[in-house]
Amino acid sequence: MDGKLKNKNFIQLYTDGYGLPALCTLLKEKSLAFNILMYFLYHMDLKNTVTHPLTQEDIGKILHVKKQSVSVALKYLCDWHFIWLFSYNRKTNYYVINPNLFFKSYMFNKKSIPVLVDQSYLLSLSPYQMAKPDNPVRNLYFEKTKELFSMNKIQLDTYKHSKTIYYKPHTGRATYQNSNFTQLYKQALPALVTLTQESSVTTKILLYLVAKMDNYNSTDVLTLSEIGLACSSNLNQVSTSLKILLKHNFIYRYAYSSKLNCYVINPQVFFKSAAPTKEKLLTDYQKFHSLPYEAPSSQEDNLYLQNKKLFKLNLLDLHHL
Repeated sequence: MDGKLKNKNFIQLYTDGYGLPALCTLLKEKSLAFNILMYFLYHMDLKNTVTHPLTQEDIGKILHVKKQSVSVALKYLCDWHFIWLFSYNRKTNYYVINPNLFFKSYMFNKKSIPVLVDQSYLLSLSPYQMAKPDNPVRNLYFEKTKELFSMNKIQLDTYKHSKTIYYKPHTGRATYQNSNFTQLYKQALPALVTLTQESSVTTKILLYLVAKMDNYNSTDVLTLSEIGLACSSNLNQVSTSLKILLKHNFIYRYAYSSKLNCYVINPQVFFKSAAPTKEKLLTDYQKFHSLPYEAPSSQEDNLYLQNKKLFKLNLLDLHHL
C-alpha cells in the first residue's frame, strides 16, 4: 500500500460517552495524573503496557515532581480505572492502560492485553462509571461532566458485540472493525503535556473542540458562551484559552462574525479520517506542518523542549536525571 494512503504512529482515543469526557474530568480533577497518563501512552506497547518496570521515584524524576505527588496521582488513575498495574516487586510496577479509553492495535488484539484475574472487568467498564459491590463509588463522571460534550453515549459493547467484520486485503484475515475513536498522534503527546502545564482549562477546551470536529477536523459554528457552558468555564477563560490554542498552532479559526467562529484542529495532533484527507488539510493549512510549540515564533519554548526530551527518555537510563 502506498505510504501516502496510510495513517501512522497514532493512538486510538475513543470518543464514546466515556472517552473524551472521562479524560476531560481527569484533567480537571488531577492534571498531574493526566500528564502521567500521557507519558504512559507515549511508552506503551501494542498490549497497552509500559513494559519497563518503573518506580514512583522514576516517574517523579521524569516529570520533575515529588514522589508523594506521583503516589497520589497513580492511586487516582488506578482507582478510576484509567490504568491498572502488575507488581514486579514491592516498589516497582508494570502499568497497563485501559484499552476502553486508549488503544493502538487491531481490535482482535484486545484479548491479548494482560489483565489480572480480579480485574478482568476493566475491559468492559469505563472510567468514572465504576461501583463496588454494596459500596457505590461516587460517580465523578456524571457529577463533573454530566452536561459536558453533546456526544452519543454509545458504550463499548455496541461494537464489541457487533457483527461487522471486514477482511484486510493484503492478508485476507478477518477482523472486527474498530470504530468511534479519534486518532491521537504520539509525537504530539509532549505538546499536550506542555499545554496542560500552561493551562489545564485550555486543554479541556481543546478536547471539547476535538469532540465536536467532523471528518475534516472542523467544528460547526460555535460561540464563546456555548464553549463556556460545555466546559464549565467563564467567557474570559474561553477567550484566553482560544488565544493560546491559536498562538501555539493547535487550532485554526474561521471567523463568521465577531461572535461566531468555527475551528479546525491541527491534524498533526488529532485526526479521525483517512490519510488522503489529512494530506489535503496539511496542504490547505500550511501552518499545521509544524507541531504545536514548534512554530517559528515559539522555537525557544523551554518547557516544550524539556517535555519532548523527557518523553523520548530511555526508561532504563534514569540515572542521568
